[in-house]
Amino acid sequence: MEEVMKVFFDGEVFRPISRINLIPNRQYVLQIKQNEKYFENAIDILDKLAGTVEAPEDWALNHDHYLYRENL
Repeated sequence: MEEVMKVFFDGEVFRPISRINLIPNRQYVLQIKQNEKYFENAIDILDKLAGTVEAPEDWALNHDHYLYRENL
């Protein structure tokens, strides 16, 4: 039997994030794999997104113009 589940480790106990389908009062072997996405910081996320948005060349310089102009 093989079951994949996401858990959160609070420093003492593994807590399931979603419902698990295991029989209570049985021993299981856990294989641990760290979820790298959970540990990304804001700088890493922004770095990945940089340059991925389609926008005019002067968007940063004239952001008020693009933000507050009326939609036609």
